[in-house]
Amino acid sequence: MKYITETYKPNDYKNFIDYELKTIQKTAIDKCAKDYGVETGETKQDKPKSESNPIVGNWKTEEYDLTIMDNGDLKIEYPDGKLLKGRWKLDGNVFTTTITTGKDKDIIYKVLTTSGDTFIYQTLDKKKKTYKGERIKK
Repeated sequence: MKYITETYKPNDYKNFIDYELKTIQKTAIDKCAKDYGVETGETKQDKPKSESNPIVGNWKTEEYDLTIMDNGDLKIEYPDGKLLKGRWKLDGNVFTTTITTGKDKDIIYKVLTTSGDTFIYQTLDKKKKTYKGERIKK
């Protein structure tokens, strides 16, 4: 318990709880709508729109190049040529990536800032690793 309270701050818990509550709520609404044959007006996989998501685009961090596509896909390319693919979603300031490596793995980040050509995000795990992406102009 001491480790957890020293590692995580109250705001981290709030972000985790908000994320889980929104996921549970959406799942419940989708299930009820399906059971009653009601259209919710949303597709099964909400597709982010580049106009409303400032993180869509190509980013360069110190460790890798990140491509976030408006169809929900993402690619991470390391300098050694290693390429990871997956999916992403943004819910408020919670940025979630699901990397497909045979065993899907969700990594949840807190978005610290998205201003123009800068995207700063931080893992919500105990390491609190922060990434700074600079937009790559193509």
